Amino acid sequence: MHTSVKIWINEQQGDMDDPSSPGRQLQASSRSLFSKQMALLAHTQSLIHWTAYESPIGGKFPRKIYQSAVSNMQMLATCMALMSHTTRDVDLSLPNSDLGDSESKPTCLEEKWIHQLSRATSSSEFDSHMTTSLLCHLAGAISNSSALPPYLSPPEHFPLARKLREVNAHAMRIENIQDPMFSAFACMEVATSLVSSRLKHLVTNVKDLVGEINFDLYVKDEGTKREKVV
Repeated sequence: MHTSVKIWINEQQGDMDDPSSPGRQLQASSRSLFSKQMALLAHTQSLIHWTAYESPIGGKFPRKIYQSAVSNMQMLATCMALMSHTTRDVDLSLPNSDLGDSESKPTCLEEKWIHQLSRATSSSEFDSHMTTSLLCHLAGAISNSSALPPYLSPPEHFPLARKLREVNAHAMRIENIQDPMFSAFACMEVATSLVSSRLKHLVTNVKDLVGEINFDLYVKDEGTKREKVV
């Protein structure tokens, strides 16, 4: 998803009618991954459903926590797919700038706005992939039944709108809504906020399942013992 958005911002998709172009290859890969992920989540949801009929040997299965985690993962996958799909629709609706006909090129306003967006995302924070690292931590904790590291929290929402205002104070005005690039950007901003919110809930779900390492317990116990001795 991140790569699809990045090449759209930098206008590196190539000819979307060409199956070998970067945009088309990412489109095929994202569709395949999305289908596999949704199939796995649906299978997991069915397994969770049947746990209601199992004997609670060794304790009751944390069904509600797993259901919440699956729901959050489904929302994450849907939002990420929506972000990729939004940029793909813009690519197909806009004329191709690589064609020789000058009439088929985007207007100067569209080019100017997307170039401003490209400069706003030039920060290294935009390419930090902290969300990917967080998901790897959560997946590893579930797979290995290991507690999460302390104070693990989802990354803050990248302030893209603020960065864009720093590039051009007029770039976020409502009259830009007629620009298809601006409309796609607005949709991605909403989807990104939903991703950030669902990540917080997902971290809570995993903490409830595997726990969290706590280094303060020993210090507190030792402090209590010393008070009693004194």
